[in-house]
Amino acid sequence: MFKPRELTGRYIRLEAIAEDHLPGLQTAISDGDIWQSDVVTLPPPELMGDFVTTASSAFENTSELVYAIVDLSTQRVAGATAYTQASFFDERVEIGPTFIGKSWWGSMINKESKYLLMKHAFESWDLNRVEMQVDALNHRSRKAVLSLGAKEEGILRNHMVMPSGRVRDTVIYSILNSEWLDIKRHLQSLLY
Repeated sequence: MFKPRELTGRYIRLEAIAEDHLPGLQTAISDGDIWQSDVVTLPPPELMGDFVTTASSAFENTSELVYAIVDLSTQRVAGATAYTQASFFDERVEIGPTFIGKSWWGSMINKESKYLLMKHAFESWDLNRVEMQVDALNHRSRKAVLSLGAKEEGILRNHMVMPSGRVRDTVIYSILNSEWLDIKRHLQSLLY
């Protein structure tokens, strides 16, 4: 069901990740050294090539679809986001992980990337549910997910071991198809 379809908004274009995105992704991950944060699992710039290769093969195996986020005002790669953990039988998909270079924090880029992915999931695929998972200590991302209109469902305790060895609790959020129209209107009022 995953087909590399470009998704375009006012601020960004989501393009299926490809080798030509590599230099921009390396710059974005270096912007603010966001890969060094203990609340995300991101590769350092020198391993971003492996990230692109893995993302491309995951798409070929239909387990996930990773997008480069292109800032339309500069045509620069601002980061990456993905559909993961898709179950088309159960009519659900997860959005994430996402990273955006620090220069773009506070802009409309993250909000629009989530909007475009949710719109496609609910309106093109007619899914019942979109999920997002966030490290319980990542307060910035938790606030951002709530600002989308997602509902916090609970915490998976001791869910993951982070590269530092810290055992992470993961907060689960969701948006249901029945909630989408109200959330869509809300996001459109913020974005457009």
